[in-house]
Amino acid sequence: MNTTHPRRVNLYTWIICLGGFLFGYDTGIINGALPFLQQDFHLSPAAEGIATSALTLGAAFGALVAGQLIDRFGRRRVLLALAVVFALGSLGLASAHILSVFIVFRVIIGLAVGAASAVVPIYLAEISPANRRGSVVTRNQFMIVFGQLAAYVTNAFIGTAFAHESSIWRIMFAISIAPAILLFVGMLIVPESPRYRKDSTVQRGAVRQLWRDPALRSLLLVAAAIGIVQQATGVNALMYYGTQVLREAGFSTDAALTANISNGVLSVVGAALGLWFVGRFPRRTVLTIGLAGTTVSLAALAVSSQLLDASARPWATLFISIVFLVFQQGAVSPVTWVLMSEIFPASVRGAGMGVATFVSWMANFAVSLTFPLLLASLGLGATFALFAVIGIGLIIFTRLRVPETSGKEM
Repeated sequence: MNTTHPRRVNLYTWIICLGGFLFGYDTGIINGALPFLQQDFHLSPAAEGIATSALTLGAAFGALVAGQLIDRFGRRRVLLALAVVFALGSLGLASAHILSVFIVFRVIIGLAVGAASAVVPIYLAEISPANRRGSVVTRNQFMIVFGQLAAYVTNAFIGTAFAHESSIWRIMFAISIAPAILLFVGMLIVPESPRYRKDSTVQRGAVRQLWRDPALRSLLLVAAAIGIVQQATGVNALMYYGTQVLREAGFSTDAALTANISNGVLSVVGAALGLWFVGRFPRRTVLTIGLAGTTVSLAALAVSSQLLDASARPWATLFISIVFLVFQQGAVSPVTWVLMSEIFPASVRGAGMGVATFVSWMANFAVSLTFPLLLASLGLGATFALFAVIGIGLIIFTRLRVPETSGKEM
């Protein structure tokens, strides 16, 4: 890619980031679709967790496989193929008439989401100069949360305008076919990563090499732990179950769908701040500040859900959730993707990113599967208190073990 044409490079990066938009939309749409899925499929808390987490399980394996494919076939061809999978998977979800078929297509969409989460940050990191890499890679996080906002707005509009129709969740899922087609068309004009062309002799058996080489194994373990950090804050409990949380706090279903848009809006604001923040401060400092903010917010959610009365609790929950998401989407999430894309040498970068992202998605799967069960058994306050305690451990790990990669040459 010719870096002497920054406008063209800028266009390419935003096209690539459509993979992040689809990641966001397809993970966020379940948030508002769940009440209508419950009506159609009569979901228990366990079935609700399975229907939601099926995507994250597929994403884990999609990331792992993508790590191998992008080193062998290149970033561009893999992203083109993923656009097709996104479109077909969305069509399958929209036409599913039994829960088992719905879950199968959630897994298929998950494969595409996970693969995109591995390839997009690497693609962006490799086309960026070192002094701009943080802000460019953070564009992916911006597009992820913008996709989630688009999902929340879609949920609120369709869910309130057609609330009497239980099958309107089909339209919610079908809409993502359009950006998938746009990604495919856009990628036809985007060239391959120059770093991939330069390092076309990537090593076969890279995963085995990562584990056998002590230095690389250490990097792999740290990168995998960074992936867990992003999920262990409990962010996707709010991103997937935000409507449920707000209903639990006291909002009606219609009000929760509408109020949840504010979570999406402030996530986008946070990610926009991250475009500036991550590019100007050391990675580890940004991660520490972000984790401190999310941990305090989780503790506040736990306390407010126990102490406030029924009239104040819903609005306090909404406000604190917004603060949590600003710290998460403005600092924690973008810097973890940047760190994982920077930490590995070029010869094993795809495989390393794939394994680290696999671990991150498995942590996501654990959170999304167990959250409805935790909510049903412990209640809102104790569940968020548990995540706050975990957050303290995440801060300690960050200060002791996370390396600084700012300015590192790729």
